[in-house]
Amino acid sequence: MKFFVLVSLLAFGAVAKGDGVASSIESLISSMKESFSGLSAKRDLWYENYSTITKLTQSDTLQLEELLLVSKMAIPMIWSMYVNQVQGQKAYLTRLVNQELAQSLPYNAGFLAPPFPYFHVEATLSMGELQDFQVEVLRDSDVIYSLAVDFDEKRVVLGEARERNRILLEGDDFPPFQASHPFTINVQIADDCAFTSLWMTKMDASIPVPLPTKHHWCTQDYQQASTFTIRLGQDDQGTPDSAEDDQNDFGGEHQAIQLLALTVYDGVLVQ
Repeated sequence: MKFFVLVSLLAFGAVAKGDGVASSIESLISSMKESFSGLSAKRDLWYENYSTITKLTQSDTLQLEELLLVSKMAIPMIWSMYVNQVQGQKAYLTRLVNQELAQSLPYNAGFLAPPFPYFHVEATLSMGELQDFQVEVLRDSDVIYSLAVDFDEKRVVLGEARERNRILLEGDDFPPFQASHPFTINVQIADDCAFTSLWMTKMDASIPVPLPTKHHWCTQDYQQASTFTIRLGQDDQGTPDSAEDDQNDFGGEHQAIQLLALTVYDGVLVQ
């Protein structure tokens, strides 16, 4: 009612004061119409955007539910098949070295060269505290493979004696070693090529885990051998005799890196 009275008064004033005032009122009304039209267009745009976002959210929710269903059913099955395949290969291959132990480093294990220079090494270790250590593979007396872990530099260096091949794992690629948490180093020697993967957790058929990155290089260095040796050591260990003396000191056993198991298979594994 008040709005009607106001409009009536404005109209009356426009007639009373002439065409100039009437033009001003018409301009004001026109501006108000444009403003309302703009607000209406924005409202429609907001509604359209809201509807689009709602549809995308519903679609994403359905896809996530489908992905979760696949994860719960398919991934455990695929993982179980993978583990069973690896275990089946291990059962088929001859074990050149097979030891379960809890021996402090240093440690050496030698074996006669197989007819074909293809073998797979699995070494499971545990550290009471994080310490630098090394793993080497020797062909007769030549180092053909090495792995060195440096915790001060947060770096793993993979390579071989002639330093023609070097792979650095540092920064985000540095493995997440943990004190008193067993881990496994897999090394495969296939003639002149070497393959390495680091498992930070135990392989369990009931618990799927991401497969670790496999690092490799080839040297084109083909030589016959009579023996191979696996050599593991840790820094600041001194000579073997002094290392044994350290174990008798208080805390020495806790500080030493323990080799829990070492297995060498005659042949390589498809992992």
